[in-house]
Amino acid sequence: IQNVLTGEIETAIIFALPTVGPAIVGSMAVGDVYVTATFMMVLSATLIVGNIIADMLLVLLDPRVRQFGEH
Repeated sequence: IQNVLTGEIETAIIFALPTVGPAIVGSMAVGDVYVTATFMMVLSATLIVGNIIADMLLVLLDPRVRQFGEH
């Protein structure tokens, strides 16, 4: 997560893109715990949902991967 967030912040600063990275850094600098925690929870939930979707697609597309109960 750290590398994703760091890369996103650097990209936003270099290309002056309107992303959430500078907002996260700003909230950390000011000490706004609630905004920082909300950003981290949303980022974590997004990664968890993405991993679940990737696992489901892997089971559907790769016949070598077994589901529960199959031998």
